[in-house]
Amino acid sequence: MSLPAKIKSGAKDLATDAFSEGWKYVRSILLTAAGVYALSALQNFYNLDHVPTHDEALALLWKSAKGMPALVQDWLISRPYDAVVDHPLLSAVILVLVVVTVVLGFLLSRAHSILNLQSSILSGADANYALVTQAGIEGRFPHAKQSEEGAPWKSLCEEILSPENKFVYILGANGIDTFGKPGAPLHDALQSFRGNIRVILCKPGSKQMKGRAAAVGINSNDYEKAIKESVKRLRTLRNQAYSVEGRYYEGQPNWKLIITNSTVWVQYYLPGGPHVDQTPVWLVSVTPNADGFYHLFHLEFNRIWERCAANPITLNQSAMAKIPTATAKVRKPK
Repeated sequence: MSLPAKIKSGAKDLATDAFSEGWKYVRSILLTAAGVYALSALQNFYNLDHVPTHDEALALLWKSAKGMPALVQDWLISRPYDAVVDHPLLSAVILVLVVVTVVLGFLLSRAHSILNLQSSILSGADANYALVTQAGIEGRFPHAKQSEEGAPWKSLCEEILSPENKFVYILGANGIDTFGKPGAPLHDALQSFRGNIRVILCKPGSKQMKGRAAAVGINSNDYEKAIKESVKRLRTLRNQAYSVEGRYYEGQPNWKLIITNSTVWVQYYLPGGPHVDQTPVWLVSVTPNADGFYHLFHLEFNRIWERCAANPITLNQSAMAKIPTATAKVRKPK
């Protein structure tokens, strides 16, 4: 510790000790004064001209205890009764004032308790709001079906097509109910979007794909066809000079993510089902703080994208190569 710091620390300790000792001295003076005052009041009340001894003090206390019932009766019964008889109107006014004071005191006490409770609730609400704001949570929806109670697909499409948005990243399973077929929520939006599109889908024929198909009650061949149909849709966009990239992953489907410049659409593929459109949807917006959920899910997508670099989806051809069919030659009769 440097010399100035030591001096500062020593001065602080010295001031603290001095204040503590000074307070002890003042407190002893106050207690002594209170004792002298109490003794003086006792002598005046009992008409004593000397300091009572221990036995005298006990006798006085016993005398006071025996006279307490009479004192209580005199002050709480006899005198109030005489006052009511002699001054009925004034007594009624005083009684009303006393009742009003008691009621007001009760109401004020109750109001104070309610205000304290409300203050505590508001403080908790402020803390929760700050937490939600820092996390970037915009909303939660019970499912992803295209209905009034479902997640806002229309708003998501509008955001994808906004001039400020430059990319759409999709992490899914087979993609068919997201963009892969006509009528899917993002089918037309991706057709009109001119930014960068990246899609990660479950690898066809993999063990995890078959497990997911079984979990949602779909034949594995049909599930694989759905993936290929989604890939066909991506290939169509690519052939129309769109910036489209795709990769396969071989792991168990977990997060479903749709990421734009400002929003992340988050769902989770629950093990054993149900279909992902029956699971809740969380909307997360971008936040200034780097630890908001938007940034974290964006990092997660990038991590999975890099991990799947060895499994690209081939999109640079207009259609799958067709297998040529052999035709038999028929000899003309001579």
